Amino acid sequence: MANQIAILILGMHRSGTSALTGMLGKAGIPLGTEFIDDVADVNKKGFWEHKRLVEINEAILAHLGKSWFSLDVAAELSNVGLFELAKFKQQAITFIETEFSGAPIFALKDPRMCVLAEFWLDVFQSLEIETKVIVLNRMPDEVAASLYKRDKLPVLIAQQLWLEHTLGCLRVCQLQFDVVTIISFEDFLNDPSRFLTKVLQQFSLAIPINIDAASGFVEPNLRRQHCHEQQKNLANDLYNALNTADFDLDRVLQEYQQKCQQHSQQNMPYLVALTEAFIAMNREIIAHQHSEAKLTRLGQSHSLALATIDERDKQLDEFNLCLNKQREELSYAVTVVEERDQQLNDLAKELAHAVAVVKERDQQLANLYSQLKQEGAAHGHAISVIEERDAQLTKVIQELAALQQKYDDLDSLSAVDFTWRKMKRKLDA
Repeated sequence: MANQIAILILGMHRSGTSALTGMLGKAGIPLGTEFIDDVADVNKKGFWEHKRLVEINEAILAHLGKSWFSLDVAAELSNVGLFELAKFKQQAITFIETEFSGAPIFALKDPRMCVLAEFWLDVFQSLEIETKVIVLNRMPDEVAASLYKRDKLPVLIAQQLWLEHTLGCLRVCQLQFDVVTIISFEDFLNDPSRFLTKVLQQFSLAIPINIDAASGFVEPNLRRQHCHEQQKNLANDLYNALNTADFDLDRVLQEYQQKCQQHSQQNMPYLVALTEAFIAMNREIIAHQHSEAKLTRLGQSHSLALATIDERDKQLDEFNLCLNKQREELSYAVTVVEERDQQLNDLAKELAHAVAVVKERDQQLANLYSQLKQEGAAHGHAISVIEERDAQLTKVIQELAALQQKYDDLDSLSAVDFTWRKMKRKLDA
């Protein structure tokens, strides 16, 4: 994955690295796709820590028997050696290759990387990815106050953690001093656009960025812990040394590594006791949170049950309304059915009467048919008689016609002819 650049944002927890990383993201530098959840009253604008990056770092810490607030993590990492962490290295390589494949530049932020820097530099070296480092330096007293407010972490542990995380950052700077920017948290908040311009110039990043829009992500009210007077302690001494212009990195690193080791040895009994007390307190808090969570879940379940009961009551009311309406409709339907039944009964009676009448008419028709049949026979005889009489009448008419003809003939004869014919008939007789 040559020709890639990874910007590592390093700094102790609660040092403003979230605001810085969020600004770089708004400037268009890829940060990844999935981050740990935001917490409104802690980092309202987000932590900008990639979820997989945190998972890998937490797994390494667990392998070392450590956690994010543990001391001497870098020393334990050196004692274990990178070979023993080979499986975590492969996970880290897979994460980088999967999440940032094809990205010419990207940025990563997780305060745990300060004490695990040796591991991550080895990962990027294996991937042939160029690394550039930004270290944010915030006053230890403000960091301790912020951690106490968030986690109730004892101040002495917070100060020792600040020393170890900052020295881890300086060891990275010693290895890559030409690509490192160290800036104070206060300067960053006061002029974020100036800082962003400085980063682009120092890292020679030729990428199109709207500096004003990106720097607008940073708000001065993100700083909620203010310390106007420093306490005299080793952490504040190192903080002041890093804020000195043109400080000697090698000298500062060597001096404060020795002082930190001595400080740790002198205060170890107190640090151990405080750590154990903090762990015990956290266990109680976690147990209490679990109890509260159970009560919350029970309360939510109870509220849900009450809401469900209310909903069911409303549904029952609606069902009762529907049922009453259906009962009214059913009652009306029964009335209509009874009315129709009465009408049917009346029709049945009328039909029975009609059937009786039809039967009576059928009987009358049968009688008429019988009478007609009888009368038909008589009628046939009468017709025969009439026909016979008609034949006789025709014959008589014919005879009358013949007689008429004869009469006409006789009427036309003269008296002489009539006398002669009369005599002839006598003679013939």
